[in-house]
Amino acid sequence: MTAAAGVSMGVRAAFARTGASATLAFSAIPFQKTLAGVRVGYVDDEIVVNPTYEQRKRTTLDIVDAGSMDGLVIVEAGHAAIKSIVTIIDEMAAKIGKPKKVVAAACARHPGGARPPSPSFGSPSFGAAIGPPSTAS
Repeated sequence: MTAAAGVSMGVRAAFARTGASATLAFSAIPFQKTLAGVRVGYVDDEIVVNPTYEQRKRTTLDIVDAGSMDGLVIVEAGHAAIKSIVTIIDEMAAKIGKPKKVVAAACARHPGGARPPSPSFGSPSFGAAIGPPSTAS
């Protein structure tokens, strides 16, 4: 595992998750929850959020957490850190974010929201279920 400036791959993955969520929060893309990710270690009898590569060599715990303000998606070690990151993203989104696009709840081919079960992608009935490509612009 290589690291840049003492930051481990796991921490960079957590930053990538957080950055992707921030990008969605700032965009017009409808996305329900702001998420954040952290790596949690236990070094020198202390819980360390986003330990450096050197600290990870000595850790006796290595957990990756991801979650929102409401709860955790993965594990329960760094929820306080996740909540503080999500708060920052949400505050930034309120200031610089774009209005979210509205997505229709019902499919145009199935008015009223009633939609038959979808066949598996690649099954013989898949093409029949979705129909021919639309020519509408």
